[in-house]
Amino acid sequence: MRILFLANQLEMGGIETNIVRLCRSLVSRGHEVTVGTRGGELVGEVEAAGGRHRVTDLFSRLGSVRSFRSLIAEERPDVIHSFSASASIRCAAARLTLPPSKRPPVVASIMGLKNSPQEREALTLLRVYLTTVGAGRVIVIAPAIGHALSKLPVSSKRLIEMPVVGIDDFPSVEGVRLDRSEVREELGLRPDVPVVMTVGNLEPRKSHELFIRAAALVSEELPDAHFFVIGGGQTRAQLEREVAATGKGTRIHLLGNRPDASRVIRAADVYVRPGVVEGFVGITVLEAQAAAVPVVSFETEDVKLAIEHGRTGWLVRSGDVEQMSEVIRMLLKDRVKAAAIGRAGLEAVRDSFSMDAVTTSLERLYAQTVGRG
Repeated sequence: MRILFLANQLEMGGIETNIVRLCRSLVSRGHEVTVGTRGGELVGEVEAAGGRHRVTDLFSRLGSVRSFRSLIAEERPDVIHSFSASASIRCAAARLTLPPSKRPPVVASIMGLKNSPQEREALTLLRVYLTTVGAGRVIVIAPAIGHALSKLPVSSKRLIEMPVVGIDDFPSVEGVRLDRSEVREELGLRPDVPVVMTVGNLEPRKSHELFIRAAALVSEELPDAHFFVIGGGQTRAQLEREVAATGKGTRIHLLGNRPDASRVIRAADVYVRPGVVEGFVGITVLEAQAAAVPVVSFETEDVKLAIEHGRTGWLVRSGDVEQMSEVIRMLLKDRVKAAAIGRAGLEAVRDSFSMDAVTTSLERLYAQTVGRG
């Protein structure tokens, strides 16, 4: 099958990393995958995975329609899978310029909701709706996304609940130990130093400032602990000021982008998801669980897909930094409990979010969509 993925970009990020993984998995099963975006640092990863990358024009209205029309006409995909609102609306416009027999069916995935905790619901719902434009099937990857769709004029017959994000690397226990040792050495840390991490683009919806504030509280009782934020983006200067204000600049570190983030996570004793907006559990949560690192998260409906409180992870009240710090301290002190949660998290993500299972479900959906014509 010839598959065309459409997204905004291929910069470092959870959605983009997952597109690379999907590409690799589908290609390994004999499919031809082309990814159309405006480019980014992960283009090489797509090509290394056996896929093709085509640059698309997402800026000018007329130019983008022409770009998407040419892409569809030249690639002749059996099915198109859109991962963003902007890609969906441009794809829909481009398809209308093609003869009906040359219009491939479209599947859309809504990969998140709010871009920041303060975003107005009307804007969020508009983005969700635009992602569905032109799509015969719409994949619902989290309960909050389904709830948003229920408020919109989108037929329930078009919706299908299934995961799109998956993990394709479940390291061995020995592999985790080796990576843990090597990463700690790279970071200049002793093997026994408590380490807490979070990963995500530095943007408002990730709420990294809450992680920094919790880290400062934990440091009061555990002064040897180190805290790492992995990711780059627009809020770096703001977060640097947050770190400076805590007076813990020697313990709280902004590492910037790390292409090997999934490996770096394995050096952590605790992984934190500080986001408070709904949308999806987050690929880095799954990566931490795949490495048997216990995860602490603010409670949202979406994160419950991967975390059963007290068993496969730990949930705290949304935005409650003090409670977050208390749980981090508890897991750093009680290594037996932390290890048990890590093992249970690994089992859960292997059962529900393996890339093999995700790819099988997508293949079935693509085949059904193409069959409908």
